[in-house]
Amino acid sequence: LERRAAEHVSILDAMIADLGVRWLKGYPADPAALTSLVNTFNRSATVLGWQRRARDITPSLDDYMANRAAQKAGEDA
Repeated sequence: LERRAAEHVSILDAMIADLGVRWLKGYPADPAALTSLVNTFNRSATVLGWQRRARDITPSLDDYMANRAAQKAGEDA
């Protein structure tokens, strides 16, 4: 069942990409169809364990200070 669900998610991904490419090439695209595909993709991917996770992207104080020191050394050179 997990393999079939993964296959379905893959098919949805291909359909979303195809619709996007068609739109970029100037063909008409139905926004409602795209929205439906993306929503279905997201729900199906969630069943497989895909979920959003918060990620800290702030540099540590040590990294910040090292970068500042490197910049200062570059300015002084």
